[in-house]
Amino acid sequence: MTVLFAQGIHRMEDDRVFYHQKTTLEKQGVRVEIRSFFGDDMPFCKHIRHIRREITACQPDIVICDTPKTVLAASRTGAQVIYDVTEWYPGHVALGRRNVFTPFKWCVMVLLNWLAGCRTDRFIFGEKDKGKPFRFCFPWKRYVYLPYYPSKRFFPQFQIKPVGRQCNLFYAGPQTAGKGWERVQETLRLCRQQRPDIDWQLVAIPPEKYLPLPDFCSLLGNVHFALDLRDIDKETTRCLPIKLFYYMAAGCVPVYSDLKAIRQGVLEIETCAKLVTSAQQAAEAIVAFLNPETYRTTAEAGRMLFEQKYNWEIIEDRLTAIVA
Repeated sequence: MTVLFAQGIHRMEDDRVFYHQKTTLEKQGVRVEIRSFFGDDMPFCKHIRHIRREITACQPDIVICDTPKTVLAASRTGAQVIYDVTEWYPGHVALGRRNVFTPFKWCVMVLLNWLAGCRTDRFIFGEKDKGKPFRFCFPWKRYVYLPYYPSKRFFPQFQIKPVGRQCNLFYAGPQTAGKGWERVQETLRLCRQQRPDIDWQLVAIPPEKYLPLPDFCSLLGNVHFALDLRDIDKETTRCLPIKLFYYMAAGCVPVYSDLKAIRQGVLEIETCAKLVTSAQQAAEAIVAFLNPETYRTTAEAGRMLFEQKYNWEIIEDRLTAIVA
């Protein structure tokens, strides 16, 4: 059997697909191909025809798609189609800057998403909220929940080191206001102001500085606090950040915006992280965690939850089941 991942909004080396799903399927003897169409600059219909030609050339039995566009392209190739729903569609990125045409664009995208659901044989949902519209419209179609948990093979037992003379903060993501970059910088300033006796360092990895997943995970071994202080709105609060589980696995303390999806997806979040609504709260939380015992207890709780509940090995059989 051949499975093709047709990636419309993710790169070829996507963490979930390349390093997790591909490996799991290959262990079962499945031939796996990945094609990424992210960044292609073509008109909509021409792009669908291009994607369809690429899919047909691979002659897959199953195509796993991540956007309505790739679903529509795959649906006329004779292969079975699985829609892997990991993003809100339409979302902020797809809609772009708001203008007078935004409501019309939103309606068209909702229609495309519904049409993709019609053309799909099965679903993979990364989060329960993102699966609700499809479960409502297509209750007879098979689906599986496949959260964004990392594999144990990328996370050896890092030594948990409470903060000493130096404290390492970490941020990975777009350096924009909407993603909370300004709040991250303000948090760093407040930490330095409250505890000038500590050497505060911030390591920031923007999306354009791509790190392969093994290198990214190794980097986390020297991190004390991982920050994600994105804006909270109706869309973002229902998005479960994938890197949260990576930070828990690495044994550092995540400091995140107080998102509804985090509280629903990690019921024990209060034991292993801190959820905040401002840079002031983030800085106060970090300073409180400077107590060695508090820090160690929190970091160890996150690592234990990863090992017992939030790792890829626990859920990978769900992928093989939906593909079979």
